[in-house]
Amino acid sequence: MADYFTSMSFEFTLPSEEAAKSAIRLLRQIDDLVVNIVPEDWPPDLKHLAHLDCTSECSIEAQGSTVWVSDDAGSASVDVLVEFLQEVLRRFMPDGSIGFEWANTCSRSRLDAFGGGAVLVTLDDAKWMNTGSWLSAARKDLEQAATKGGA
Repeated sequence: MADYFTSMSFEFTLPSEEAAKSAIRLLRQIDDLVVNIVPEDWPPDLKHLAHLDCTSECSIEAQGSTVWVSDDAGSASVDVLVEFLQEVLRRFMPDGSIGFEWANTCSRSRLDAFGGGAVLVTLDDAKWMNTGSWLSAARKDLEQAATKGGA
């Protein structure tokens, strides 16, 4: 049996040291809600996040106004992290953006197991790039160019 991993490590800077500490408190509050409280009982300002399965897969630390997000275990959920980052932007930096990359790996050689991607998160959007999709599109473009050139 093979184990699949998603790993990442990135930093972003918030407007102040207090904002960075508040972002970490927010994550801990969301973690507590996910584990202990049914979605109907979530606070109104966090109710839109009640569908999250978990956010605690990553280590999140603050040093000054810089927040470092990492996951050595390889169990992070990129989708959940994007939603958390949008909430951080909503509260502390509505005109800002946060981007990060991730790597997909596996404990054994598998054809579908390696790759990664990147995402640029804004308050209202997330622009995604996946290496597998990029490679497929690049191959298709190359094949089309070869077909046009050989015709």
